[in-house]
Amino acid sequence: FQNKLDTTGECSSQTRQYQGNSMYHSYTNADNSTDECSSFRFNTQSTENGISITSVEEIFTEDGKESFFLNTFSPGCPYYRDQILPGMQWSETSIVTVKSSDENMDFTDNRTDTFTGLSYADFETPQGNHSDCIKVLWQQSWKTHHSYDQNIILWHCENLGLVKYEPIDDTGKSYSSWELTSI
Repeated sequence: FQNKLDTTGECSSQTRQYQGNSMYHSYTNADNSTDECSSFRFNTQSTENGISITSVEEIFTEDGKESFFLNTFSPGCPYYRDQILPGMQWSETSIVTVKSSDENMDFTDNRTDTFTGLSYADFETPQGNHSDCIKVLWQQSWKTHHSYDQNIILWHCENLGLVKYEPIDDTGKSYSSWELTSI
């Protein structure tokens, strides 16, 4: 994935690897260095309707020191659902336990994830054009420990998976746009 809105080259490329029930996301700078970039390991489980994330570990370097966050979800946080259609909506609330290299940052919180199927969209990928992509709004809401909301637009193409995602602000404006560049 490449951040198409990035102008700095900082942590603007993302590589994803899948191994069993784990997904690895690594970010790199335009010069392929990893200085000040994060990497993530997502542990997943299959559910009746799709895939849920059971934990996320983020490793990052700040001021030359390696640090981490480990988020554990109970039940698993929904990540992908089979048979998403425009107009379809579902929500799920998880208890999230956050542990970090800084013990003062540890907390437990409630997080609600709401998904809404928006529309079908055409999308061009390295494998060609696809007209079977569903555009989905993913709303994440943390409420107990701190109030934090994040909205992400996702594009999933049949038989290909996630091809684009855009975190958006409260006005609906994208502040990054990550697109699949190779498989």
